[in-house]
Amino acid sequence: MRYPGLAPAGSGPPGSGWALAGSDVAAAERALRRPTTGAGAVRLAEVLRRRARLAEALRVLDAARAAGTDRPLLCLAEGNVRWNDGDLPRAVAAFRAADEAWAAVGDRDGRLAAQLGIARCERMTVGRRGGRAALDVAQRTAVDVGDVDLLADLRRERAAWALLAGEHDAALSLAQAAAETHRSTGDRYLAGLADILVARAWHAGGDEDRAIGLLHEARARGVEIGSYDLEQLSVIYLGNFLQRAAAPDSPRWHAAETMLREEIDRATDPITRAEMLLPLAHLHLAAGEFDRAQAELDEYLRLYTLVGGNRISTGNFYKARARLELARGGGSGAMRMVRRTPRLIAALRDTRRNLRRAALAYRDAGLEPGRRSIEWHLGVLDLMAAGKPPTSHVTAAGNRFDAALRRLVVGEALRASQRWADARTAYAAAEADAVACGSTVMAVAATACRAEVAVAAGDTGGALDAIRSMLRHTEAIRAAVAVGPARGNIGAVVRSHYERAAVLAARLGDADLVLELVERLRTERLAGLLRSGTQQLPEEVRDLLARIDDTNTALLNASAGVRPGRSAPEIEDLAALTPEALAARSESLYAELGRRTSELFAVAAGAVPVDWDAVATLRQDILALVTVPDGDGEVVITVWRSADGDGAVTVTEVDDTLASLRDTLVRPDSAGLLRRVDLMSSDLEPIRRLLPSAFTAAATRAATPIDLVIIPTAWLWAVPFAGVPLSEDGSVVLVEAADLVLAPSLRFFVEATTRTRPDTVGGLGAVSWRAPDAGISAPEIDALRHHAGTTVQLRRPEDVRETFVRGGSRYRTAVLAAHGNREPGLAQAVVDGNRPVLSASDYLDGDRFPPRFLSVASCHSGYPRGEDPHEPLGLALAALTAGVEQVVSSTFEMDAYEGPATDTLRQVYTELARDGDVPAVLCRILREGLRARSFAGEPLYRWAVLSVIGTHPWPSA
Repeated sequence: MRYPGLAPAGSGPPGSGWALAGSDVAAAERALRRPTTGAGAVRLAEVLRRRARLAEALRVLDAARAAGTDRPLLCLAEGNVRWNDGDLPRAVAAFRAADEAWAAVGDRDGRLAAQLGIARCERMTVGRRGGRAALDVAQRTAVDVGDVDLLADLRRERAAWALLAGEHDAALSLAQAAAETHRSTGDRYLAGLADILVARAWHAGGDEDRAIGLLHEARARGVEIGSYDLEQLSVIYLGNFLQRAAAPDSPRWHAAETMLREEIDRATDPITRAEMLLPLAHLHLAAGEFDRAQAELDEYLRLYTLVGGNRISTGNFYKARARLELARGGGSGAMRMVRRTPRLIAALRDTRRNLRRAALAYRDAGLEPGRRSIEWHLGVLDLMAAGKPPTSHVTAAGNRFDAALRRLVVGEALRASQRWADARTAYAAAEADAVACGSTVMAVAATACRAEVAVAAGDTGGALDAIRSMLRHTEAIRAAVAVGPARGNIGAVVRSHYERAAVLAARLGDADLVLELVERLRTERLAGLLRSGTQQLPEEVRDLLARIDDTNTALLNASAGVRPGRSAPEIEDLAALTPEALAARSESLYAELGRRTSELFAVAAGAVPVDWDAVATLRQDILALVTVPDGDGEVVITVWRSADGDGAVTVTEVDDTLASLRDTLVRPDSAGLLRRVDLMSSDLEPIRRLLPSAFTAAATRAATPIDLVIIPTAWLWAVPFAGVPLSEDGSVVLVEAADLVLAPSLRFFVEATTRTRPDTVGGLGAVSWRAPDAGISAPEIDALRHHAGTTVQLRRPEDVRETFVRGGSRYRTAVLAAHGNREPGLAQAVVDGNRPVLSASDYLDGDRFPPRFLSVASCHSGYPRGEDPHEPLGLALAALTAGVEQVVSSTFEMDAYEGPATDTLRQVYTELARDGDVPAVLCRILREGLRARSFAGEPLYRWAVLSVIGTHPWPSA
C-alpha cells in the first residue's frame, strides 16, 4: 500500500530497508528493526504486515504513537494492519482519523490513501445498494492526484469491486495496469496482489489453467520474498480454484486439501483461516465427508461472526450449507424419486431455506454473480421437487464447469417437457463439458440421465450406450480415489446412478451389463482384505467395540430378555440409565461403528476389478440378487449367468407379499422369531418369482446338480435358498437342482477361487467348542473324530479366539456350537452367556491362519447385518477374508435339539474328514433327506437354514 510522504516500497538507496521491502521482506525487517521516527515505525509496521506478523506491527505503531509524530501516517498504517487482522471497525476508525487529519492540511494524496482503506473495508462489509459509496468518494478525490503508485492502488481496489459485480473484463484491465505500475517501481509484493486479481478475472472468464498457473507463481513469489501475507492470499484462491471439479483423491484434490490444511494451521488471523476453511469444506463435501464439511462451514461462520461478519460470508455460508444438505439428501441422482422419499424431501426443504438466506445476503450486498448462482441452485430444486422446468432465469456459463451444470439443468427441463431428442443433446453436451473440466461425478449424472431419456424414447441402443459411458466415467473415479473415507463416500454418491442404470439395463434385458452393474454396486473391501494379509484394527475401533460391550451388558441387566452383544469391564456408571436411554446409546454406537467400518475398509490393498475372463473359466452358474430403490418403491434385480455364458435377468417389484416375507426374515423381536420358525418351503414362493424362468428351466433340466454361486444383498442373505421352490406346485426345491454356495460378491468369489493356497502346510485335525450353558446338546460334534489328525474339544472359551483365527497349522476343521448375538458388522459374535467368544473383528486384527473349514452352528450366523447392504462385514465374511475357504452357517434360527439339522451336520462333519467340497457335501445330504422324505412337513428352520458361504473347492495349486 502507498504511504503518502514516503517513497514507494521497493525504492530508495540500494540495500536500504525500505528498498528491500518490495523484494526481500525478511531482510527489510532486519534493516528496519530499530525505528527512530514515526515514519520509520510505519515502514517497519508495513514490512511486518507483509510478513503476517500483525500483533508485532501493532506494538511498533503503539510505541511510535506515544511520541506524537506523524499521526495520520501512523493511523493509515494501523488501518492497514487491522484490515489484515479482520478488525474492520477499528480499521475504519483508523482510516477515518487519517482522512480527517490529512483533510485538515489539504493533503489529497493522503486523503486518497485513507479513503482507499475505507473502501477496502466497505468491500468486506458490503451493504445493500450503498456498497460503492466509499469507492466513489475515493475516485472523486483521485481526480487531482498524480501519484502513479496511489493510482495503482486505486486500480487494484476498483478491480476487486468489479470482480464482485461480475465485470470480469474491466477487472482484468484494471488489475493488469496496476501490476505493471508496481513492477516498474520494484514492489513485487504489490505486483503479486495485482496478479491475484488478474488470476481471479481469468478464472471468472473460464481460463482456469492460466489462472491457477499465475496463482502458483504468486505463491512462489510470496515464499521467495518472505511475504507470508502474499503467500496466504494466493493459497486462498488456489484452494478455491483447485477444489472446483476436483475428483476426490485425485492428485488435484490431494494437492488442494493438503495445502489448505497446512496453511490453516499457519494462519494467525480469523479471516484468513475462514477463507481457507471454505474451499476445504467444499473439498470434503465433494468427497462425501459431510460431517467434516459441516464442521468446517460452522467454523467458517464462527470466525466471520467473531470479526463482525459480512453479507458476502453469510451468503457463501448458506449457499455451501444448501449444497451440503442437497448432497446429504442424495444429490442429482435423486431427481426422480425425491418427490416420494421423505428423507430427500426434508433435505430439499433445508436446502431451499439455506439458498433463500444466501439469496437475501447477496441481494443486500448488490452482488449479481451471487444472485445468479442462487438462481442455478433454485432451478435445480424446482426440477427435483416438482419435476418441472425452472422458473428462474438460466444465464450463460462462464467456464466449462458452469456450462456442464447449465446444460444438465436445461436437459432436465427438456426431459420434463418430454422433448426427448433435445434432452439427449443437452445431456451429451453436459457430459462433454464435465469431462473437459474434470468433473467426473457430473459426467456420471449426465450419462445416467441420458440413459433414462433414451429408454423413455424407445432407443434401446442409445440407452445401453449411455450406461456403458457411465461405467467408464465411474471407473475413472475408482482409479482416482485411493483412500478409504473418500472412496467409500464417493461410492455412495455414484451408487444411486448405478442402481438406476441396473434397473434400466435389466428392463432392456442385457444380462451381462446388469451383472457388471450390480457388481459395481459393491465396494472392493472384501476382495481387498482377502489379498492384503495382516490387518490391524485401530485403537479407536477397539475402544468403540468395548463401549458397545458396556452398553449392551447394562441393557441386559436393565431389560430382561434382551440378549447382549460383546462384554467388557464397565468404564462408566451405566446402571442409572433407563432401558430406553441405553437402547438409544446402543443405536448411536452401532451407527458410529458402521461409519468407522466404512472408513476403515472402504478400500483395501490389492483389490482389483472383476476379471471377467476368470469368471468364464470357472464353469459355474452365477445367480446375483440385488435390491435397489425404484421411484417410491423397491425392486429386486436377479441376473443369471450360466456356466456356458448364457444369461437372463428379471426385475421384480417388492409387492406386499414379498415385503411381508422380507419383514418376517429379518424382524429382530420375538414375534419375528415365531413367524420364522413356522415358515415352510411353500412360504418361499415369492422368492421363486424372483428367479429368471430360463434359469429355472435350465436347473431343473440338468442331468446332475449344477454348481451354483448365489450372490445376495441386504435382506436376501436371510433367505434359506435350499428350500426355495422351483415349480409352482413346490415339488422341486433349489437344493435338488444345485450345489449351492453363497458369496458376498463376484469379485470376491473370483479372487477366492483363483488364488493359490498358502505355502504353510495346513493341519488335518478338528477342533470344536460348545457353549456349556447355552442349552445346546450338539451331538454332531462327535463326528469330528473321523478327521485324520488330532480332535480337540476346547473347554475354556478364552482359547477359542486364538485357535479359530490362528490354528490352521494344526486343524483342518473348526466347529462352534453356541448362540450368536445378531449384532451388525464387526460386532457380530458367537457368545458364551453375554461374553463374546469369537467375533468378526477377531478375524480382522493381527496375523491370521485359520482352519480351512469353519462351521458356526448358531442362529443367524449367515446373515451379516452391517453398514453396507451391498457388501456387509459379518462373522462368516470376516472369516473368509482371513483365509477360511468355506463357512457352514445358518440364515436364521436353527433347531438346537436332536433332529434333521443335527443329523445333517453330523454327516457333514463326518465327510469333511475326507472331502473338501463342503457345498456339494451339504447339498447332497439335503437331497438325500428330501428323497427319503425325512423333511416332509418340517419347517425350514429344522433343515433348510444351513448354507455354505465361500467358494466351491479351490483348484489345485
